[in-house]
This record gives sequence, structure tokens and C-alpha cells, in this order.
Amino acid sequence: ADVLSLPPFDRADVATLLQAYRRADDGAGHDDVVRDDDAEFIDTLLRLTSGRPLALDRAVSGATSSTTSIVDRAVAQAVDQLPALAQHLVVLAAIAGPDVTITDLAHVLGRPSSLVARLAAGAASHGLLVLSDDRCLLADDAIRHAVIAAVPAEERAAINALLAAHFADDRRPDWIVRRAAFGIASLPRADAAVTEAIEACERGAKVLRGRPANVGAAAILADAVALAERALHRPPPARLVCALAQATLACGSLTHARGHFDRAAELARAEADVIVLAQAALGLGGVW
Repeated sequence: ADVLSLPPFDRADVATLLQAYRRADDGAGHDDVVRDDDAEFIDTLLRLTSGRPLALDRAVSGATSSTTSIVDRAVAQAVDQLPALAQHLVVLAAIAGPDVTITDLAHVLGRPSSLVARLAAGAASHGLLVLSDDRCLLADDAIRHAVIAAVPAEERAAINALLAAHFADDRRPDWIVRRAAFGIASLPRADAAVTEAIEACERGAKVLRGRPANVGAAAILADAVALAERALHRPPPARLVCALAQATLACGSLTHARGHFDRAAELARAEADVIVLAQAALGLGGVW
């Protein structure tokens, strides 16, 4: 039998393929249709499929015309070609986020760095990861989001808990901040774990307050306050609300800060915490 070998598609070929499917699906009413000039999206598809026509056709034909749906299918195809441990590695790298290293992932997995490096190289050959020295990151944000979205919620929470435990003692500033995010994402869990996640948020906010990043500090503290209210079923600690008020004030949002200071003072009175009460009063301009 004759075998017809199809050369890899280039960017122009992929744009033509997408245009053809879009014409066939014309009038379907999708809000997120692909465009011929969507360079990043086309680059993502080429990265995941290496331009193989059949792989591209499977990704596009089996999805809606939304870019998210097409990337999800292309990512699923690439992940399915990896061994189970490599699939788990890709998920870990996606959830861990930027700057995670092969060494970090090897410790989390409890496997030799040499093995993890080989698995990561295999995932990189399928367009999922980019390796730079010891660093291991997802090839782009669209791929990272697709990998994470495919993980069931309970498994995602368990992985975040695993990462939070692994980086609990890491003193690198960026990882102190990220540790807080892992703690929140690992919930709902027991009260002790909630308290630990809140404390991680406070440590992360302190790191951010030491930089020109007060907005980030306020955001992470707002997450901690919301977490305390939702998961502990009682008012948040006065010190936490006062810290949120201080970070909000540093952002220049005086009205919102005053509301937080008022609440912090009320909570401090209930807790008989004179230090936080004094801090809240200072934030309110000396009004007790």
C-alpha cells in the first residue's frame, strides 16, 4: 500500500485550517472564535502538535470553535501520550507555577532528580513544558490553565496541600507568598489547616509589604479574611483584619481602610487585645 507522508503545517497552514472549520461552524454563536491573526493561539497549537496535520485536525474537529476548547483538546492529546508519572509531573508543575525547579519537583514526588529530569524532557518534547537549567515551567499560560482545568477539584486540593507542606519552610520570598496560595487552594480542610493557611497568608503579605506591592498584600490578606469567615465559622482574628486595613491604607484606599479599621477595633475589644485595638485606633486617626 502507498503511504502518503504529510509535511508539518506551518503557521499559515494552521490559520487556513482554523478558517475552514470556522466557516463550517458559521452561525454557531461562539463568543470566543479563533482568528487568523491570533498568533499566540496558533503558536500554542503548533507547540502541542509539532505541526502534525492529523493531530491538529483531531484538536480542532473535536472541539467547539472556541480557542479554549481547542487548546484543551490539544493539551489532552499531548498529556495522554506521556507515562503516568510524567503526567503527574506536568500537573505538579502547572499548579506549582513559575520558577519551580526539577529539584523541587523531585523532592515533592520522592523520586531521583535524574528521573524527573528525563520525564520533564519527555513532556517538553510534546510541547507541554519548557526547561531552562533546573527550572521547569509550562510552555505558556493557555497550556497551564488547560492542564489545571482537567484536574478534578479534590485532586487539585490534595496537590495544593502537598505543595503547601513541601514549601512550608522555604524562605525564598516568592515561595512564602506562593505557599499562602497553596494553603488556600487546598481547602476545605480541618480547622488546624485553615489556621495554618491564614498564617501563611500573613507571612506572604509581610513579604509583599516589603516591596512596592501593597496591592498584592491587601489582596492576599483579603483572601485570608474571607477564608477565616468561610471555613472557621467565626469572626476572623482582629490582627488579621487590622493587617488588611493597614495594607489597604497603604494602597491609598482610605474609605475601605477605615471600614477595616473599624471592624478590627470591634474585634480587638471582643478579644481584649489591647495591642491590636491601639493599632486600629491609630489607623482611625486616634479615635478609640
